[in-house]
Amino acid sequence: MQLFFVSDWSDNGAELSSEESRHCVQVLRKKVGDEIIGVDGKGHLLTMRIREVSKKQVGAEVLRVQENWNALPYQFHLLVAPTKNADRLEWLLEKATEVGISRITPVICQRSERKTLRLDRLEKVLLAAMKQSLKGYLPQLDEPMRFKDCLIDPDFKGSSFIAHCAEGEKHTFAKTILPEPTLRY
Repeated sequence: MQLFFVSDWSDNGAELSSEESRHCVQVLRKKVGDEIIGVDGKGHLLTMRIREVSKKQVGAEVLRVQENWNALPYQFHLLVAPTKNADRLEWLLEKATEVGISRITPVICQRSERKTLRLDRLEKVLLAAMKQSLKGYLPQLDEPMRFKDCLIDPDFKGSSFIAHCAEGEKHTFAKTILPEPTLRY
């Protein structure tokens, strides 16, 4: 299934961005009357029919909307210190999106070598990973923040875990969240 990202839509219709339109028309050779599938990153799967085409714009009528498409029964917020190599961070964001991460916060730590990020580039990585892995939700990408500032969230009600490479006692993640082994047949 080929997904197109549709950031703004209504019951009256939707328009693809110039980048998505170019891919739809010039690469995939879609034309007026063809059906396409869109996703808005908020859990809506849109079945649409192309009604107008130009080089930089595709307009479509919305035929069907499926809500909570590929919704997961949990929320997972990943805080990550960016590595010196930007490709590694992009790879991590791609894989995190594929497994269903809800929110990503880059954290600038005391020993961080990379203090600035191109969030526009990272958003494109997240969008491509969402479409490629057929996810209905686009992870929220936060502005980078300092480590000590990200640990203060009075509204947070879930569990928190910190993975690190420092010396000291180590616990496996699986044993932390599932202390008793469970047998499954």
